[in-house]
Amino acid sequence: MNEYEFGKIIIKSLQNITEEMVLLHKELGSNQELNRCKRHVIYIENLERCFERYIVGMQRVYHNPVTGHEIWRDKEKTVDITSNIISVTRSFSSEIYYRDREELYGCLRGKLCELIRKEALATSLYAIHAALLRKGDDIILIVGNKGSGKTSSALRAYFRHWDILTDELIFVDRDKQISALKRYPALSGKVLERYFSNYPIERVRTIRSAITGEQKELLKLPILYEKTGINVNCISSIYILPNNRNCFIEERFKRKIFLNNFIPGNLDDTLLYQNCSSLYEKCKMILLQDAETVFSDSE
Repeated sequence: MNEYEFGKIIIKSLQNITEEMVLLHKELGSNQELNRCKRHVIYIENLERCFERYIVGMQRVYHNPVTGHEIWRDKEKTVDITSNIISVTRSFSSEIYYRDREELYGCLRGKLCELIRKEALATSLYAIHAALLRKGDDIILIVGNKGSGKTSSALRAYFRHWDILTDELIFVDRDKQISALKRYPALSGKVLERYFSNYPIERVRTIRSAITGEQKELLKLPILYEKTGINVNCISSIYILPNNRNCFIEERFKRKIFLNNFIPGNLDDTLLYQNCSSLYEKCKMILLQDAETVFSDSE
C-alpha cells in the first residue's frame, strides 16, 4: 500500500500515484486550510473492488439521466457515482474507486477542494461561489452558476492585465478579510479553441467534471497564492452572469442567482441578512458577451 501525506490528509493507494500527488501539491498545496483539516484518510482502489452493497438502504438524492451521475445518501455516508468513478464519503474517511486512471486526478482534486471548503467555512462568516479579480485599487467579483462563464470572464480579464485571485470561491472571516480557494482554472477545450487559441496558455492536464461530464483542461496561470489582503468592503462591483447567455434576463433573477451562490458559514440570521443586503447593493446583471467591456473600461 502506497501512502501519501497532504497536510493532515492521508491518501492510501494500492497503485503508485506519485505523479498525481506532485501535481496536486503544485495546484492546491498553498491552501493553508489543508494544515488545519482534521485527520482524514482517503483510500483509492480499482473500481472492480467496489460492490453495489454501498447503496443498499440508501436514498438517491440526485440523478442526471444524460451523464448517468448519481448521488446516494444515508446518515453515515454519501456515495457519488459516475461511469468511471465511485466516491464514498464519511466524516473522517473517503474511498475512491476508479476504472480509468485518467479520471482519478479530477476526483482527488474535487475531494481535496471539498475538504478545504469545509474547513474554511468553519471559520468564515460566509463564502461566495465567484471569481475574484483585482487591478490596482479596482476589485470585482463575478458571480454565476456553474457553466455561466466565470472562468472565461476571469481569463479575459487576465489577458487585460488583471490579477486572478480565484475563479471559484472566496471566504470572508469575522474581520471581513477575504481568502480564496487557490487552484488552477479549468476550461473546456472547445472554449479554449474558440476564444483563447491565440493566447499563451499552458495546459496541465485533462479532467472531467463530475456534474456535467464535460472534459476540461487545467490551465497553469500565475494565480496569486498569498492572502488577498482585501477587505470585503473594498469590492467595487459584483457582476452577475445569467445562465442564458444570449438574451436579457429579468432583474428578479439577479437576486436568485446571487443567493444561490452565497454560502452561509458561522452567521446568525440577522448578520446573514445584513451581509447579503450590503453586497447585493453592488450587484449588476451582465451578459457574458458584455463582460469584455468591464475590463476595457478599467484600462
